[in-house]
Amino acid sequence: NSLSLSATQLGLFFSAPVLTGALGRIPAGWLSERYNPKSLFTLQMLLSTPPLFILPHIETLEGYLLLGLWIGISGTSFTIGIRYITDWFESNRQGTAMGIFGAGNTGSAITLALAPIIVANWGWDSIGPIYGVGLLIMAFLFWLIAPTRPYTPTKLQAELSTLQALKSIQIWRFGLYYYFVFGSFLALILWLPQYYASAYKLSYSQAMAFTLFFVATSGMVRALGGWFADRYGGRTVNWAVFWICLVCLFFLCY
Repeated sequence: NSLSLSATQLGLFFSAPVLTGALGRIPAGWLSERYNPKSLFTLQMLLSTPPLFILPHIETLEGYLLLGLWIGISGTSFTIGIRYITDWFESNRQGTAMGIFGAGNTGSAITLALAPIIVANWGWDSIGPIYGVGLLIMAFLFWLIAPTRPYTPTKLQAELSTLQALKSIQIWRFGLYYYFVFGSFLALILWLPQYYASAYKLSYSQAMAFTLFFVATSGMVRALGGWFADRYGGRTVNWAVFWICLVCLFFLCY
């Protein structure tokens, strides 16, 4: 509200961290093949911390956009984390394992729930530093407690793996699926509060509560989706998800 942004400017504001997080996943995946993902995960959390402390000092849209691009580094955590956990499980159990890991996305629901409480008690400027301290604590605990993965490929194996992945049309096809499905998910998270408030005349707190429910359930269902993928195959589960999403989005249009 303080910047009086138009709808287009607000869209750019929201999309800045998403863009960096998406584009950063390719080099993050390449690095995860060559180096220890535990170290990369810790480094990624540390790199994501400074912009949170800088956040209270930003007053222009340009500043927020640049800071958003920096914060978007945190989006690479999914790629690094997936590479970290896959070596611990056989292929017939990896879906469940990755689903449980993906359920950590519910953390975004926790931030939505905590933000109003933090604002009410300490003001908007306190959100960034408080989350920054939390991220520093988590980085330290992860570095201290998380085990080192049991297998680290050689640099030659990593290079061959990367080349094979880039040459595979299947990888690009799956990337296109992910582009639409997860992209739509992020778009809904960003725009649902405004949608609820404008379409149904809900208060800000009510709109955030409905969005919180959407984020929490979408995060928790990932573990179930991973289990179904192990049992019935990823392709079958993917197509089921596509059709369910299409039906739900059709009703949302009206």
